[in-house]
Amino acid sequence: MKSVRVNLVLAAVLLAILGAVLHPLALLLGLIPFDTRPIVGFLEALRNAIANLLGWGLFSLVVIMLAFVIRGRFSKPKRDSAMAKWFRDVDSHTEVPEPPDRVVVVITAYNDAVATARAVRDFKRQPGVVEVLVIDNNSIDQTAELAAAEGGTVILETQQGYGYACMRGLSEATKVPGADVVVLTEGDGTFVAEVLPKFLAYASHADLVVGNRVVRGLVDGD
Repeated sequence: MKSVRVNLVLAAVLLAILGAVLHPLALLLGLIPFDTRPIVGFLEALRNAIANLLGWGLFSLVVIMLAFVIRGRFSKPKRDSAMAKWFRDVDSHTEVPEPPDRVVVVITAYNDAVATARAVRDFKRQPGVVEVLVIDNNSIDQTAELAAAEGGTVILETQQGYGYACMRGLSEATKVPGADVVVLTEGDGTFVAEVLPKFLAYASHADLVVGNRVVRGLVDGD
């Protein structure tokens, strides 16, 4: 079917080229110093026939397209497409919601008392969060006190450095009984607690989910 359409298009193009060439050819024949009227008349008739053929072909194409449009507007589809059926099944399918994952949130903290306390409070409000661990990396402000006041479990990591704090947090998180997921974040508000469901949506499909704050498609408008 595709080859037939291609052949028809090629034929139409060739006819159009031929019709365009016939007119200047007839003019050239008229300049020859002997009687070329029969040939010129034949070429003119052929050019008119080609023009009529192309014109009627274009008109027929428009009529056929219009008929398809009208039929598509007023006829009911005999069957749903696969995608439409999928969306209908999803909308009509009801499942008993599974219990949320038991989440342990690890917050690394260093001299950021107010933000860390706010992070503890916000993460503890999230469904499924069973423990919030605050890894205090030798803060000299009230980071430990304010985090504990908000319900966080404060753990002091004496070896200075972000890497040490992260490794200590992951190590302590694995000791929480029944934990399914460990979330590692900073206490400076880099990631807010409300985005936790976005991470958990991938929990059953990946071993590690990494948040990104620089890709435009992953950053909120505000």
